[in-house]
Amino acid sequence: MFSPAARAAPTRLLLLGFLLTTAWSAAQTPLRIGVVLPYQDTATSANWNEYLAARAWERDVADQAAGLPVELFYRDGGTTPANTLPAIRELVEQEDVHAVVCCVTAVSAGSAAAMAARLPILSLEEPLGGSEDGPLVMVPGRLTVALAMAQDARRFGRGVGLMTLDNGFGREIVDAVVAALAETGLPLSRAEQYPPGADVLTPEALLVAASEPSAVIVWGLPDDSATAIRGLRARGYEGPVYLPWSLANEFPGGVRNSLLREALLATPPVVLAEELPPGSPNHEALERLREVLARAYGVYGPTLEGALAFDALELLLSAAELATVYGVSPADTASFRQAVSDALVAMGPVDGAAGSYDYDGEDPDLTIPRGVVIATPAPRGLVPAH
Repeated sequence: MFSPAARAAPTRLLLLGFLLTTAWSAAQTPLRIGVVLPYQDTATSANWNEYLAARAWERDVADQAAGLPVELFYRDGGTTPANTLPAIRELVEQEDVHAVVCCVTAVSAGSAAAMAARLPILSLEEPLGGSEDGPLVMVPGRLTVALAMAQDARRFGRGVGLMTLDNGFGREIVDAVVAALAETGLPLSRAEQYPPGADVLTPEALLVAASEPSAVIVWGLPDDSATAIRGLRARGYEGPVYLPWSLANEFPGGVRNSLLREALLATPPVVLAEELPPGSPNHEALERLREVLARAYGVYGPTLEGALAFDALELLLSAAELATVYGVSPADTASFRQAVSDALVAMGPVDGAAGSYDYDGEDPDLTIPRGVVIATPAPRGLVPAH
């Protein structure tokens, strides 16, 4: 007569065999990622940085013997709705991809929203008009940038002033800055809005300077933002001025413009390149990007555009690996798409080369303030402010 343990042994063996078979099946079925980026039209060759980074990432992952196998499916597009939405739909319906990386323009990102309910779509540009039901966004939104500036401004101790446009964009900036200051415990000393293209901002600058802020955020168009800074200095304000790096980079001469000599710029880590200190949360990811690009192309340094694509692919691979731990196989396409989406929430903050990311399952802006570096211009380029 068999003992209870002996009778249980075949059951355990069957269960073990099932688990091993399931694990082997999951390991043999690749993670399939659709990539919709421009790479054929020479007129958009400035956007090839994203494509080149994706290709380098793909080669690096393929060279690794262990881990979840990955297959990328490329479509030329991501610049207009006409070359984005049909490409995503084809990837979903014909290639059975589990996720998509796409979109280098706001209008193309907006068109991707039509497919965002079916699978994770990571966009390298913010959709035009924004959308809670749209793709997940890899570039910092206004609140993320405002929070990074507000958190840094706490070291100066008092209220923060704001100068921005008197239009829909400006109202969004005011809302973001007010929310960021409230979260960091700083008061808004004064906010002044002005018409786009204003070439004289004497009264507005005087009112902001007279409120005696410890710092001022300037966030408009390049020309009128320069006018705002000149107005503040002319009215006796000598304190720190904050701007998003993307705005400062559009000044004549870029961040080397003399008006920005002592400005504090909310900057993506990759832009600082070698100046990013080893203690930065993004330093390791930036070094990995640099090494992967060097192996693929030789002398070819990281770019912001390429870093965004690279980070998006890294995020999806990490989420997919976590999804397999849940016991969901890539062979079950629909379930694995949902599992990857769930894993993006579960895995918590991730530090990349272009920023840091943390998906809460609701806000499509994946970025968080710790992935924004406050930098200042120096003779050798941008350096961390402190």
